[in-house]
Amino acid sequence: MRVVIFAFIFEITITDVVFSSLIFLYCFLPAVLISYFLFKNLVYRNTVLLLFSLFFYAWGEPILVVLMLSTTFVTYLGGQAIGKYQQYKSPILFITLCILLGSLAYYKYGNFFVDNVNSWFGVNLDRIHFGLPLGISFYVFQAVSYLMDLYRKEVEPQKNYFKLTLYISLFPQLIAGPIVRYSTINDELEDRTSSLDDVVVGIKRFIVGLAKKVVIANQVGYFVDDIFALDYSELSIGLAWLGSLLYILQIYFDFSGYSDMAIGLGRVFGFHFDENFIFPYMSTSVQEFWRRWHISLGSWFRDYLYIPMGGSRVGPLRLYFNLFVLFLLVGFWHGASWNFILWGLYFGVFLTIEQLGLKKLLDRCPSVFGHVYLIGLLGFGVPLFRVEELPKCFEYMSTLLGNGSSKFTVDLYPYGLMWVVIVLGVILSTDLPQKFLIKMEKKSDSPFVFWGISLFYFSLLLICLALILSSTYNPFIYFRF
Repeated sequence: MRVVIFAFIFEITITDVVFSSLIFLYCFLPAVLISYFLFKNLVYRNTVLLLFSLFFYAWGEPILVVLMLSTTFVTYLGGQAIGKYQQYKSPILFITLCILLGSLAYYKYGNFFVDNVNSWFGVNLDRIHFGLPLGISFYVFQAVSYLMDLYRKEVEPQKNYFKLTLYISLFPQLIAGPIVRYSTINDELEDRTSSLDDVVVGIKRFIVGLAKKVVIANQVGYFVDDIFALDYSELSIGLAWLGSLLYILQIYFDFSGYSDMAIGLGRVFGFHFDENFIFPYMSTSVQEFWRRWHISLGSWFRDYLYIPMGGSRVGPLRLYFNLFVLFLLVGFWHGASWNFILWGLYFGVFLTIEQLGLKKLLDRCPSVFGHVYLIGLLGFGVPLFRVEELPKCFEYMSTLLGNGSSKFTVDLYPYGLMWVVIVLGVILSTDLPQKFLIKMEKKSDSPFVFWGISLFYFSLLLICLALILSSTYNPFIYFRF
């Protein structure tokens, strides 16, 4: 009995914190909700959220929580200095950003540069022995956005250090976004309420996100892993395309599901986060796709890099240069490896082609052509994102182009459940179910409709809990970024 208890405690200590884990759903979430709603005073509620957020991060990263707190402290000092010494705000901003982005570069990209220097110049520099700090790409970008907006006088300096720490460490969005701008929630840090409507809407949104993750992403993930584990030289064309198309379903429901859960939890506590995904697979071009996909990241790069570089208000050559730089960095943000750099440049190439006239051509054609073009382009680019070793990545892409097995077969997985999940995923990646649900919600004054909707969400939650209990497969793809 003691061994079992010790093992359980040890598992809690070392397990990464995910919203779809039993420990989070049965232990952490009830504890924070009860503690939060015990108080009516906002100061106490903010204190509860701050303490639980720090515990949440320390749970997954018990040592490197110091790094996050140091990032917050540097951000706070930089913000106060910018607000107080306006005449020196440019050098203050530069120094503070160097510290913040330098820490991100050291922990996330240090070994990438060491490995390449060692390979290119035949030296033997020591690698960094720290793992990638959980969520560092997200909380550093939030800190940078606060300082940049402060520099531009779009927000006022946050004088309360603990409120700034809460903004950066708020647990719903800490580990995998969305990247929340300070301007989005600065007023709510000072004054907010959590009405019954907020709680109900937030819980519904959380359940939808949980279902996206557990019912769709996790189930599809099994098949994706099996396909990509095969010998690529023996992979059929059809199976290779099936693997790629399933992966774009998996990553969408994995990440948008997490975003839905984060937005829903934020709403429960009275915060209103911006949307992070708006049905990106309904797009008919790469331009439209990036306006709908991971919106918080895209808008961050747009506002703090692309527009300052001149954006689209420049000549054609400079515009193409800006696009390539933008998506090179977007790719590099996702991971410290050459495949992510190539993945970013891959989109840069197609954005340039669309600027050269393809977008106008697509706009004149029936939308189905644009959808097929986009999904095909996303599917072909999957190996750059999914396969870390470049030779294997190119081998998989070669198979997609028809250089694999001559058999165009997908008979490796004849199970009916997979096809049910795929069809369900395709339908849910459009806005049709949402429109139907909104239509039903408007009729919730009817007792029949009200109880029907309530039963739907309750049943969905039970299905998710049953799947979580019966499975150990529960990764979040974007945790590694």
